[in-house]
Amino acid sequence: MKVRLPPQDMGAERRVIGCLLLDNTKIAWAHTALDPARFYGCDNRRFYEIILKQSGGPVDMITVSCEARESGMKDIAAQLNKMVDMAHPFGWNYGLLVTRAFVRG
Repeated sequence: MKVRLPPQDMGAERRVIGCLLLDNTKIAWAHTALDPARFYGCDNRRFYEIILKQSGGPVDMITVSCEARESGMKDIAAQLNKMVDMAHPFGWNYGLLVTRAFVRG
């Protein structure tokens, strides 16, 4: 029996998180448009949940790293750096397009 995986794009998930770290003004919109359950990657989902939880205050790599470390996540700095690097050339518009694809999916 062949196991079917749900549609997924780990790179897109990382870009969305990176975009939110670069532009906190979009977090409220992302919170209403994209449910954490849509994230296939466990670490990606956890980072997204942390960002949503902290949206009332400053959200950056340091605050997200601290919260992630407290929850037992590993290799946090490397993952967040990669997410921001992946998002930077595309800016928020790419994250918005990816999010719309997730919502339609």
